[in-house]
Amino acid sequence: MAGEERRRSQRVIIRVPVTLEVTIGGQKIKVTAQTVAVNIHGAMVLSPRTFESGTVLEVLNERSRERAEARVTRSPRESPEGYLIPVEFSKPLPAFWQISFPPSNWKPVDCRVVRKDCKERSTGGLAFFSSIAYFVFVESPSPENR
Repeated sequence: MAGEERRRSQRVIIRVPVTLEVTIGGQKIKVTAQTVAVNIHGAMVLSPRTFESGTVLEVLNERSRERAEARVTRSPRESPEGYLIPVEFSKPLPAFWQISFPPSNWKPVDCRVVRKDCKERSTGGLAFFSSIAYFVFVESPSPENR
């Protein structure tokens, strides 16, 4: 569909602590970072340091202690929290993040489409739907809405 974002796999918004390891000029550098979003092909990583597009590095998942080779796919963007660095694994790794990903035919939608009272009961949310069923994920109600 025109304008619709196409991805090889579903991404999940989640913070996972990671260490980025890279060798630059013969010196091994380790950078503590965290993910912003993950999928089976890699992640968007928030890092205090930037890396050039094409840089090959190793991602260490601090929760599982698993390692994966990856490369920076495009120039990082600076944000108030650090640098947003898109990394892609050298091969798909469905179990690397140790989470279950939504099926590829599910699409994120605004929760107000699914639940009329969603906005009144929460500060926001995310819903996924398929032709069979839908699930709604909403944040806890804010104190003023309880």
